[in-house]
Amino acid sequence: MKFVPYQLRWVNDFQNEKIVIKGIFKESIQLHHIGSTAIPNMFAKPIIDMMMVVSDLEKFDEKRSILHEVGYLKMGERSTDQRRFFQKKGKNVSFHLHVLQKGNPEIERHIALREFMIANVEHRDEYIQLKKDLYKKNIDSEGHYMEGKEKYLNQIDMQVQEWWKEKK
Repeated sequence: MKFVPYQLRWVNDFQNEKIVIKGIFKESIQLHHIGSTAIPNMFAKPIIDMMMVVSDLEKFDEKRSILHEVGYLKMGERSTDQRRFFQKKGKNVSFHLHVLQKGNPEIERHIALREFMIANVEHRDEYIQLKKDLYKKNIDSEGHYMEGKEKYLNQIDMQVQEWWKEKK
């Protein structure tokens, strides 16, 4: 697990991959840059998390094999009835693609968290420090690192949702 300071090229990495994905899915989809690499000045693993919103997951499933043609592998253990998950490993950056059906509450939750961290520097800095501490303690254990992050995100989730409602 590599953990690095924010890199401006992550925005371009997302934009370039967005062109690839939109090019293979001719129907209307939304593609959002989410996760730590979408938050300026955030420390992160060099993994671009993308959230693709589709109108119908079943129809998406009929066409999902075309993702394999551009390097994406389905990660079954992380896919659920409500979400599909794919990974694409690159030389300098990797991609995680989360596919959700329109109307799934997780869509707004991811966007709200990203916007909250961008707008609230003190929370972003607190999250950075937590991630650094977790990384130092769990350098050989991705699971413990992820658990620590999730615990923090669950703790601030209500605050994020309230902030998001006020923004809208």
